[in-house]
Amino acid sequence: MGLEGAKSGAFIIRFLELITAIVAFSTVVDYDESSRIKFVMFTGITGFVLAFFFMVFYVVGVRAARGTISLVLDLIWTIFWLAAAACASAVLSDGLDTSRMKASVAFSWISFFLWIGSTIISFQDMRGGTTGPPPASGPQIPNSSVSMV
Repeated sequence: MGLEGAKSGAFIIRFLELITAIVAFSTVVDYDESSRIKFVMFTGITGFVLAFFFMVFYVVGVRAARGTISLVLDLIWTIFWLAAAACASAVLSDGLDTSRMKASVAFSWISFFLWIGSTIISFQDMRGGTTGPPPASGPQIPNSSVSMV
């Protein structure tokens, strides 16, 4: 697939997921006394790894990276990001009101919405729908060897 895979909308969303996951878990890595924070770190690190591997699979052209496998993983990590964002928000409301914690909450919610986007794209891929522009070529007219003369 090569560069065509890197130009797709799915690749761009995966790249944004990778960046937001890094920010979400790296801003709370020093506050690991709470199980809520540890869950945010787990979700961020595994989300980072998944997004990275999906990006590599898109560039290499691995067909298994699209469809049912992608949809299932996206659904699971969408739920994980919802729970992680809620956990980070709860820690923030419990009194750990620092700018780094606020950044983690914000990027956890952003990541949650990006994973929803990936889930939608994976669902379209699984259903056979297209997420890109329609093909450039028109309808094909079959060649006939029968003469109409």
